[in-house]
Amino acid sequence: MFAILLTFFLIFKPQINPYKHQDVEDYLQPYKNLYRCDANFSNEDEGSKVIREEFLRKDKNKDCFLSKQELNIFALDFNDMDESNNNQISLNEFLFQKNLKDWLDEDQNGLISYKEWKIVEQFLPEAMMMFAILDFDMDDNISFYEYDINKTAEYLQVEDAIGFFHADLMSLYPTFTNPSKRNLETHDQNMDGKIQIEEYVMKGSGLITLVFMDMIKSMGPEPFETTSAEMLPILIALDKNGDNKITNNEYSDFAKRLCLGANKLPEESFFILFDSDYSQTLDLFEVGDLEGFLYIFETMDLNQNFELEFNEIQDLLMGFTRYDKFKEGKLIFYFGKMDKNNDDELTLNESGLSLENFQKIDKNNDMSLSRREIYAK
Repeated sequence: MFAILLTFFLIFKPQINPYKHQDVEDYLQPYKNLYRCDANFSNEDEGSKVIREEFLRKDKNKDCFLSKQELNIFALDFNDMDESNNNQISLNEFLFQKNLKDWLDEDQNGLISYKEWKIVEQFLPEAMMMFAILDFDMDDNISFYEYDINKTAEYLQVEDAIGFFHADLMSLYPTFTNPSKRNLETHDQNMDGKIQIEEYVMKGSGLITLVFMDMIKSMGPEPFETTSAEMLPILIALDKNGDNKITNNEYSDFAKRLCLGANKLPEESFFILFDSDYSQTLDLFEVGDLEGFLYIFETMDLNQNFELEFNEIQDLLMGFTRYDKFKEGKLIFYFGKMDKNNDDELTLNESGLSLENFQKIDKNNDMSLSRREIYAK
């Protein structure tokens, strides 16, 4: 369960020279190639499964793309479906057409508008919160580009992959967003006419609240009495006043802390998650029930103020959060943030790993980590 929490967050680092919109495709291509049409889709809904099976039947040469001949150009508008204009239809393009455009795109403009999407709310109460997350550029439309990001993230089977992709792309393409008037009125908290990364990721707090409410309620009426060792830290972080009961306000506050950590590396976001009073320090009340933290206080509270500043436990948290994420391939999403000198390789210092763990991942023993080595599971 720690993995679910600790991988939820990203660091935001503004770029001096933002990438142009046309660079997005090149950036995403390595991830898109992972979305194989014949892979194991553990979270696939029944509708998408039916459509994918139709895709597989049409894909005669089993290359996970449909040609004009395979698609039957006479029955369908190939060019309209070929969103990437590469003269072949990917599984995502096929799903977008069948899942959204054929069903929701009433004006046939290739986009799913906020108004068109509202019909989904009849079947899924959380639909509009999902729309806010899917609508990456906040223009009140879902395009194939946005759909493609989310389907690719879904395949990667990282619990928070959608959050990773959005936050990562937000940091790479800060000028790409084009918020609608409605989104500016709703999310532009500092009234500067722009949506900042913190304001952007806060959009998902309502959905996060629902997810954790469902998770804790499924444990029964007395979750603190029946919890596992893995779930206890989550309950402690949720229970802001320490009364062993979790209110709606505490769920909401927990979600906001998750979002505040969304522009940070794992060790920073973990720190923020437990900093329930937003003091930028951890006291015994906030973490005292976590196993081992009393010892941490005694040994790491260097200034003896009975509070832990981030710098006092940074190395400990880094060792705790990073190796498993590297090992699981999930820190591929952090690569650009850790690569301080932008040489597309991570040194030992940039990785934040111990030498022993670094060498376990450094398969070619060149004392640097490539994206390929990080993603190799």
